[in-house]
Amino acid sequence: MAPDIPTLAVIIVSYNTRQITLNCLESVWAELGRLPFSARVWVVDNASSDGSAEAIAERFPGLYLIRSEENLGFAKGTNLALAHIAQEVSPPAFVLFLNPDTLVQPGALGAMVAFLQGHPHVGAVGAQLFYEDGRFQHGAFRFPTLAMAFFDFWPLHHRLLDSPLNGRYG
Repeated sequence: MAPDIPTLAVIIVSYNTRQITLNCLESVWAELGRLPFSARVWVVDNASSDGSAEAIAERFPGLYLIRSEENLGFAKGTNLALAHIAQEVSPPAFVLFLNPDTLVQPGALGAMVAFLQGHPHVGAVGAQLFYEDGRFQHGAFRFPTLAMAFFDFWPLHHRLLDSPLNGRYG
């Protein structure tokens, strides 16, 4: 693939999360250097008042920064970035929606794209999540039930919280 045609677009929506977003971007930027394909990063700043947009623009001049004049929220923010990406002459093959509190682990972006390229019938993937201390974090849940609400509000036993009975997938 030609280096000027991106394979991956990373979209991050931020709102008053200056340092968290900068940390996220540091981890993404480190990964970009390891990728055997081209990628572009888009940040939608939802009218932050904490200097997020300025700090992002100063520290990462190579990314695409969209400064929204209002807080659009996550969904509208990602749609705004997608609208800009769709206007590109050669849009990327894959798009990653990334929360600003994410730290991308080494090899994660390459593995994700390799999986998607190797499985063209797959339309979406989710990442393996970990807490900051390295513990497993649930990222997939069944649709909430009354039993799940009961376990969340009145935890009877810690094993029930992380069980399929409570809608959690390992």
